[in-house]
Amino acid sequence: MKIFVISLPEASSRRTHITAMMEERGLQDFDFFEAVDGRGFDVANHPAHNTLKRRLYFGRDLKGGEMGCLLSHAGIYQKMVDEAIPMALILEDDVELYEDFTPVLKELESGAQDFEMIRFLGSKKVSKLQQYTKRTVWGDYTLNRLRTTPGGAHAYVITLAGARKMLRHTGRNYIPIDTLMGHVWKTGVNAFIIQPGLTRQDPAQEQYIGEARFDKSDVQLNTLMKFVFPFTRSWFKFHEGLMKYLSYAKNRLKDRIKG
Repeated sequence: MKIFVISLPEASSRRTHITAMMEERGLQDFDFFEAVDGRGFDVANHPAHNTLKRRLYFGRDLKGGEMGCLLSHAGIYQKMVDEAIPMALILEDDVELYEDFTPVLKELESGAQDFEMIRFLGSKKVSKLQQYTKRTVWGDYTLNRLRTTPGGAHAYVITLAGARKMLRHTGRNYIPIDTLMGHVWKTGVNAFIIQPGLTRQDPAQEQYIGEARFDKSDVQLNTLMKFVFPFTRSWFKFHEGLMKYLSYAKNRLKDRIKG
């Protein structure tokens, strides 16, 4: 399995840290993939940003760091398609891999190929979300299907089929990459998580994407949009909630039929 670590060239401390960790986990054969630095982007006029939908549904544009992150992951999907890479592990350079990560990863590579994406989300919050287990992967670790769409793109496995599907939705987008991963009704990606969690984002590492993306007071609406925003926002939340429920129910039935 190919392994890519998304990293800015200037992030030398992060690169040193993750190189040592990968060696410790027996995953020395990996490539750094140069991240897109979006911090200087004119996001509103960027060809990959759907400004109208973003403002109607969220009231503000994506941040430059979010756009850079989206384009970085999309760059790997394109590489997988161009080079016909059957499966890849994609990591962000501030990830921390737990001790059992490697044996679980090897089992995913050699075992049943009944997935197109598997996200490694290790927070306690994710463990409490509604989900069901499809099968055991290795030891106590299971392949689970989530009902909701938690954030986090710091560690996941994706197949070539999954990369093709994700790539179709990264050309002009209005949601961050981790949100897009959760919108499986839109992408059609057969996506799971591993539980218990096997990774986390290391809070000790220097942050580049920034915290401004969490500032909901940064509203970028003209007069007309301010009037319609309560309606468009409510529609987005209703539609998202409905599709979460429907796709979860559909997949649960499908997974049960297949045993």
